Amino acid sequence: PHALCNSLLLHLSEAWLLMDRTAQRNPTLVNPNPCHNHGTCTPKPGGFYCTCPPGCAPGFLGETCQFPDPCQDAQLCQNGGSCQALLPALPGSPSLPSPLAPSFSCTCPSGFTGQRCQAQLKDPCSSFCSKMGRCHIQASGRPRCSCLPGWTGEQCQLRDFCSANPCVNGGVCLATYPQIQCRCPPGFEGHACEHDINECFLDPGPCPKGTSCHNTLGSFWCHCPTGQEGPRCELQPGPCPPTGCPNGGTCQLVPGRDSTLHLCLCPQGASSRLPPLSRGRERAWGGGREDGK
Repeated sequence: PHALCNSLLLHLSEAWLLMDRTAQRNPTLVNPNPCHNHGTCTPKPGGFYCTCPPGCAPGFLGETCQFPDPCQDAQLCQNGGSCQALLPALPGSPSLPSPLAPSFSCTCPSGFTGQRCQAQLKDPCSSFCSKMGRCHIQASGRPRCSCLPGWTGEQCQLRDFCSANPCVNGGVCLATYPQIQCRCPPGFEGHACEHDINECFLDPGPCPKGTSCHNTLGSFWCHCPTGQEGPRCELQPGPCPPTGCPNGGTCQLVPGRDSTLHLCLCPQGASSRLPPLSRGRERAWGGGREDGK
């Protein structure tokens, strides 16, 4: 009953009840229009037929316009929410009309929630960040803090001691609360990597016997005999010896400035008499222990 019109095919016998002889010859001249609800009347030999406009009358929906539209109630979705009607359907028979009433869904504007957008959301930034951070809402809806200089943490609640660059000589600051650590490069040690390691005082020393060791900032060098080169005089003059390197070592040729040199690489487990000076060290503030890394 709520459709815009019914597609009717009126035969001549039915038309007699609605039209006079003039209307029989031209049904478009019939007044009032025999098609209901804004239907279009079209002549047909022996009668006429009605073409219905698409859709249902205002306020109704469904395949046969059998449901009242719940979204006609302007107060259904509050606080500027938009309403969308949801049609019911029988399980397994989506084309059959359902005896159930339609439901609705409200799309709420920002800051409101609830089935009818009746509840105002609490500002997630109202108490999320500490005073040392500024809060903003991400695309996901979750809050995020941007910390002021010198502060860190999810809520900017932790002092960022690393921002002051306490590590020197190329040390890397590691924030390991409640203290920080400085990861020192090779050749340095101390809480802030402030001490140069004097490799020449190590036992055993870095240079071969019979050579002199000279300490430099963060490193060292060996005064090598004539013909030997390298930081530890490890490059020997000439090609690889016919008997190979001692203890099953591997010989590798190295081009020198004026001649060919060779280097003996010790196998795993064999001693090279050279301490592992290439390792860095970490030092913790506050009396933490020192770990070689």
